[in-house]
Amino acid sequence: MQQDAVRPGRRHAPLGPAATPRRDSRQNRRYDIGVTTRHGRYDKGLDQQRGRSVLRLTGLLVGGFLVMAGAGSLAYELAALAAGRPFRISPMGQIWFDLDSGSLNLAQVVIERYVWAPLWHPGIATVLQWPAVFVLLVPGAVLLLLCWRRRGHRRRRSASAVVHLEGGDEG
Repeated sequence: MQQDAVRPGRRHAPLGPAATPRRDSRQNRRYDIGVTTRHGRYDKGLDQQRGRSVLRLTGLLVGGFLVMAGAGSLAYELAALAAGRPFRISPMGQIWFDLDSGSLNLAQVVIERYVWAPLWHPGIATVLQWPAVFVLLVPGAVLLLLCWRRRGHRRRRSASAVVHLEGGDEG
């Protein structure tokens, strides 16, 4: 039976602006929005779809930030060229050092002491010597491409969000 159907024998307030609405027992029930299939069963897969959409949004935000930082790095290099210095793509570590040398030193100390010492020297130190434009733009572009949903792409839906009445008599 549909939730909005009027049961025979139940009295309802007349419609109109002057009418005062009666308190119906349905107004006192607590509404719970749940994810169910068309058969009324909870579907764990739909919660996983929600988790994927949160992960997708996070990937888009991080990817967008990395692409914008890479574009800023390229603008920094082009501004140096406009100032009369020769064009040289700066390594990631040099730009980090120019922006905030204290945080670079702190990151090195924390990773070497508390995380794992070999992680800094062969791993992170190598990445910091790479050109900043590529370190930022390539992972950012990959994240954006992986998380971007095309306009023509339609998602298959096997279920939908349904509003349930808790404690309601169904039948």
